Amino acid sequence: MRKTLLVLAMLAAGWAQAQNDAVTNAFLFNKDGELDKAKEEIDKAAVHEKTKDKPKTWYFRGKIYHSIFTSKSPKFASLKDGSGEQAFESFSKAKSLSKAGDEYFELSSQDLRVLFGDAFNKAIFEINAGDSLQRNQNAEQSNKLFTQAFNNFNLAYKINSTDTISLQNAFICATRMKDYNKAVEVATQLDGKTHPDPAVFSTLSSLAKSSGTNSNASIEWIRKGIEKFPKDINLRLLELDWYSANGKLTEAKSKLEETILLDSSNAGIFSVLGNIYDQEAADAKRLQKDRDASKAKALASYRKALKIDPTNLESNFNLGVYHFNKGADLKNKYENLSLPDFQKKGKAMEADYKKEFGNALPYFEACYKKDPKDASVRKSLKSTYQRLGRSEDADKIPD
Repeated sequence: MRKTLLVLAMLAAGWAQAQNDAVTNAFLFNKDGELDKAKEEIDKAAVHEKTKDKPKTWYFRGKIYHSIFTSKSPKFASLKDGSGEQAFESFSKAKSLSKAGDEYFELSSQDLRVLFGDAFNKAIFEINAGDSLQRNQNAEQSNKLFTQAFNNFNLAYKINSTDTISLQNAFICATRMKDYNKAVEVATQLDGKTHPDPAVFSTLSSLAKSSGTNSNASIEWIRKGIEKFPKDINLRLLELDWYSANGKLTEAKSKLEETILLDSSNAGIFSVLGNIYDQEAADAKRLQKDRDASKAKALASYRKALKIDPTNLESNFNLGVYHFNKGADLKNKYENLSLPDFQKKGKAMEADYKKEFGNALPYFEACYKKDPKDASVRKSLKSTYQRLGRSEDADKIPD
């Protein structure tokens, strides 16, 4: 009986030693760069009764996963997903199983600081590479890099929760991906930690609108932003745009009055006001004289916007469209003149419609100068050149 107990005790001791050897072997494999074997050994030790509660086990596990996280070898590419998180969790557990002043507590603390730097720098590289790919129209690969950068900025923040720069960069990644839910998640974490930025609210509003997640979320974010920044003109303009786009003209006018009191020198305010009057002018239920009066007010608002900012895209475009449509209407009437009428007033009408196309031209040229990539701008400018017989200039404008 005693011999049997002795044998069992020896087997138990041997098994425990085998598990301790697994930790040592993992360390040596890691040192030799055999990260796959090191991972296999340390993962065994991390779940075994004899070694799972030892800070040494978790410290070495953190070291191994950290090595995988930073490795550039294609051989270990399949092991990289989640390796940074595993390193963070392992070092954190090593600290939790020890106390300040203990060897593995201090070593893990040092390695966490190194891991923070590696995660942050890796994320910076990924977001810059993603920006470059996005500029080259490679959406799939750029989004992959933005996702990786988002995860690594979040990892950096987990390691050091006082580092709000990591969170701010994670928010940028979410906007690059156009991921509304991720952006809200990060913005919620940022709330109260840093001085709020009006751009956060306008960005969330834009993402909510493009994602279609919640039909009211877009205006809700704008309103929240205005609560914090009641004098921010850009948020006010977004609010006006929303009311105008949703046909709430009475509310839009009311908000516009508040905005003009804040800044009467902002071209965007008068551009939005012009849009509101244009919508009134397009309302077929109104009397024609009232519609004409609204149209006159719209044109006056656009012109006032251009006095403040001659490059204002929307006001230039809307004035260009007004004159172009007026010219097209006159040209249509000219082409349908009877022979007697043509002989009487054909020459004058031809001069009139060409004058209107000529009036439209500088507005469209200003738009093209500001945003040559806008398809509507290119098409309008090209058509105007063609109506004026300037085919060479029209040919220079890409379709």
